[in-house]
Amino acid sequence: MHHEIDWLAVILFNCTLIPTLLALMTGLSDRTPSLDIVGFIWAGLVLLFFRAIVLKDMLNIITIGVGFMVQAVLMALILFK
Repeated sequence: MHHEIDWLAVILFNCTLIPTLLALMTGLSDRTPSLDIVGFIWAGLVLLFFRAIVLKDMLNIITIGVGFMVQAVLMALILFK
């Protein structure tokens, strides 16, 4: 049970910025997420990533890695649009 809650928390952290980034990409909004919010979310994900590495938790390592890649790609698409 404990593992599933950790994994769901990681997914929710990763999904936090997705609606805002998609709204920016589709033109529904012109407001970017504030830098402090992005920084805190990414700092939390980095800490969870290092925890997963120490515990050798491959599910969370892969989930957090994929989440970072998706967020980075969305931000790059917005930046270079």
